[in-house]
Amino acid sequence: MARYRCSSAINDALSPLAEFTDVMSGEQYVTISAVLPIVNLLKTSDLKESSSDKALTNELRLNIITDLSNRNQEDDVLHLLEVACFLDPRFKDKFISSIEHITEIMVCNVVSLSSFSVSPTLATSSCAIHHPSSSGDLPPPKKQNRSLGSLLKSNETECALSSTSCTPEQNFRSEIETYITLDKLDEEQDPLVLWRMHEMAFPLLGNIAKKYLCAPATSTFSERVFSKGGCLVTPFKASL
Repeated sequence: MARYRCSSAINDALSPLAEFTDVMSGEQYVTISAVLPIVNLLKTSDLKESSSDKALTNELRLNIITDLSNRNQEDDVLHLLEVACFLDPRFKDKFISSIEHITEIMVCNVVSLSSFSVSPTLATSSCAIHHPSSSGDLPPPKKQNRSLGSLLKSNETECALSSTSCTPEQNFRSEIETYITLDKLDEEQDPLVLWRMHEMAFPLLGNIAKKYLCAPATSTFSERVFSKGGCLVTPFKASL
């Protein structure tokens, strides 16, 4: 009887984790950005201590929550999870500590990836300056003497353009500000669809999103590869 009660308490504590484990072990969709939301859900709902449950069940749930919290305490791991969560348009800033801190981390990533080189896609940004192309078919305009007022006005225009021209880092921060203003996606929607649709509007931020969102949340995928390898490379085949 005592063994049955013990197994029942363990089952009550672990059963909420079974469905989440299956979801986080997927390969065909983004999982890394859902780690913080799921951990938050487990802490506040599914693994929350209840007076109606057995003492052993509540103790196991507390140990599970403590273990999950300790796994995310390392700076590198926490930064990875927070940036991935922010770049998921379903969550954005809902489960992160500070947008400013995440922004600085992404700026460092862009610098390390040498993504600040000017590309044709940057011409679509709000800071890009377009100059009309000249055509050889038109006759050259007649030279006219410019007045003092036009010279002063031209100089003011050049100074304004030089002061408002955006650096690549400013373009990147501008993309982040625009991204924050976009409506959040429904939890059932694929976050990669938004980045595919707005690839031209977010050339720098989109590259960072591809880098982070492609990471799997668990090691299940690599374990599946080893399992398939074990089925193909059997001792019998190795002895041929």
